[in-house]
Amino acid sequence: MSLSSLLVERMEISRNTPTRDTLGGTTPSWSVVASDVVCRRVTPRGSDDSSIGKRSSFSAVKLNCLPAADILRNDRVTIGGTIYDVIFVGDALGGTPYVHHKQALIEAHS
Repeated sequence: MSLSSLLVERMEISRNTPTRDTLGGTTPSWSVVASDVVCRRVTPRGSDDSSIGKRSSFSAVKLNCLPAADILRNDRVTIGGTIYDVIFVGDALGGTPYVHHKQALIEAHS
């Protein structure tokens, strides 16, 4: 079974590019950097999808995607209408650069 066949969901990746406000501060401004990116969420309990997107004592969900996915820590991803904050991005096998696939930890945006 190939990795691509396991990536059964699609995500949109957004990145914050803050803009200056009239008082000299910054205002968040989220721009889509990639859409229709193949991915797969993996809950901490394995394949039980009932807790995806809900807050719990451990609310982070693993996200797997191809190495070419333009996803960074502090980005936001939208999957199935739910917005998630990206809290970590790394290579699933510990390699640098990303060789096999990227793995991120995401948390439902509050």
